[in-house]
Amino acid sequence: FYTEIDELQNHGINSSDIVKLKSAGICTVRAIHMTTRRNLCKIKGLSEAKVDKLKETACKL
Repeated sequence: FYTEIDELQNHGINSSDIVKLKSAGICTVRAIHMTTRRNLCKIKGLSEAKVDKLKETACKL
């Protein structure tokens, strides 16, 4: 039911970005869906382009 965000690495997301998400308390793909783009952009090291790619990839899972 809940997919770990580590699965995103198999779909082209850098492991360093996954670590940033985890440090912000986002540990599942569902959490990415539920977090707004604005709040994801507030995570240090995540640009708007990276956030868009994260959201797009998460939608595919």
